[in-house]
Amino acid sequence: MSGDEKAKQIGNATTELQTAKVECAHIRQKLDRVQAAYRDAGEKPNKSDLDLFRIRVINGKLRFGEGSIASPSDLMNESEFTELLLEYDTARKRVKSAVGTLQSLGITGLK
Repeated sequence: MSGDEKAKQIGNATTELQTAKVECAHIRQKLDRVQAAYRDAGEKPNKSDLDLFRIRVINGKLRFGEGSIASPSDLMNESEFTELLLEYDTARKRVKSAVGTLQSLGITGLK
């Protein structure tokens, strides 16, 4: 393989790795919001809270308590959550594959 061919392959693999990492991070953020939504929905109010319900209508939309990063729309049914986890697994495999390609091309020290 010529130097130009190798450089092109490294460039393509680097682009693939970056794209896969961005996709993985996006899905991870969504998973974090889903986790926060379930945590917030299940949280018991403090005895000192005058509000017995953590879910409120704010600006016409359902919201959990103040400071929450999640909203009730982040709650998922089983099939939606399964699909999201499968997407995350696919994205992680894509990252691993791109790292493997770069390592096979002599680029080491990647995570």
